[in-house]
Amino acid sequence: MAIAAIGGAEGVVEKVQGFYEKTRSFSATFRQVYTYKVYKRKQISSGRVYFKKPGLMRWDYLKPTKKEFVADGKTLWIYQADENQVTEQEFRADRLSSSVSFLWGKGKLAEEFDIKAGEPLGGLDVLELVPKKSESHFKKLYFHVDRETGRVMKTIVFDPVGNTNEMTFSRIEENPALKPSLFTFRIPKNANVIRNP
Repeated sequence: MAIAAIGGAEGVVEKVQGFYEKTRSFSATFRQVYTYKVYKRKQISSGRVYFKKPGLMRWDYLKPTKKEFVADGKTLWIYQADENQVTEQEFRADRLSSSVSFLWGKGKLAEEFDIKAGEPLGGLDVLELVPKKSESHFKKLYFHVDRETGRVMKTIVFDPVGNTNEMTFSRIEENPALKPSLFTFRIPKNANVIRNP
């Protein structure tokens, strides 16, 4: 589907693409609301996220329980503090879902998604994105976009069974000086370590 033919989305897509291609690093606080359709239950979490090109990532979940997701470009560590458990696996940014990889400015949204404009909400432009290639873990997503900057302020991901993962970003910092040590994970003492290929 040609972007020019989908109800004014072209300019918004270009702003989003341009913003993340030129951004070398950023950090933000986040609020995540995961809704389980079958159980009609919501799980609310919050914390702070950091990204730095190429392929460095850290998610610090602070509430309701402490969790860490840390990637140094080669390895991804997932730490669950309440269980003192670490899962370690190979990390490759090029294998990430396109719903996340845009944060590194990777790929072209217009080439990977059929995109159309939705009704603006709260002063933000809304894009509906449906992957052109089959994605096993999500069927569509929405971006709520700051129309002046192209920053994505909220994402909503719909999985194949109807669950939704809503992530709202605030206190965004563009191109902060992030130390390499921020993306180095040290396994806590006596942690149970699970290593996946």
